[in-house]
Amino acid sequence: MEVLQGENEQSFGTEGFKVENVEVGDTKKPNLYLGFVKTSFDVGNLSVLTGLSFATGHSRVNHLDAEHPHAFAGKIKLYGFDLTAKYMIDSYRDISLQGEYLYRDQKGTKYEYDNAGDLETEELKKKQGGFYTQLVFKFDRRWRAGVQYNLINKNDVKKNGEKKDLPSNLPAYYAMLEYNPTEFSRIRFQVGQNRAFFHDGKRKTVNEFILQFNFAIGAHGAHPF
Repeated sequence: MEVLQGENEQSFGTEGFKVENVEVGDTKKPNLYLGFVKTSFDVGNLSVLTGLSFATGHSRVNHLDAEHPHAFAGKIKLYGFDLTAKYMIDSYRDISLQGEYLYRDQKGTKYEYDNAGDLETEELKKKQGGFYTQLVFKFDRRWRAGVQYNLINKNDVKKNGEKKDLPSNLPAYYAMLEYNPTEFSRIRFQVGQNRAFFHDGKRKTVNEFILQFNFAIGAHGAHPF
């Protein structure tokens, strides 16, 4: 179990706000409570790690200075499931399957201004969920290749009990090739297509090309400088 400050505005913001005659105070800290259970086991050359998690806390969103002023006060629950399975082919080669599912249950009150400039107070409920899964093949001592699939499959939003017609099929696809010249460096080329963005009510496909180079320098336990 963990007890945290929870200063993440997307789900667990802490800053209160005042809008006209409505005043909402800051959340009390600690604001985020997390519990999880993990287990692992081996079946021959196959190793499996899996677990369940749960997080809950109060939420504050203060965007009253934004182009479209709004604020939110409520409570959020997060549910998670994760799984990693790795099969060792030999000393250098392996295949790993990894995935995680997250589900968010949000309830509270939203304050926003309509087109006429009048303040509206709405009961807001969100039930949203999605997952990613990836398959990575280490086919040589220094080479890996993999594919990844992401999907937001649930996006139910209700305002004052009225369900909004929002898209729920929001996928993204990626593929990568990775080379490790040394144990302290990594070169990765990744391509992908993200179809989870919308602009003016229309889906906007984003194609991604990423060339990444990571390296580490400095003293470490095995070889002090």
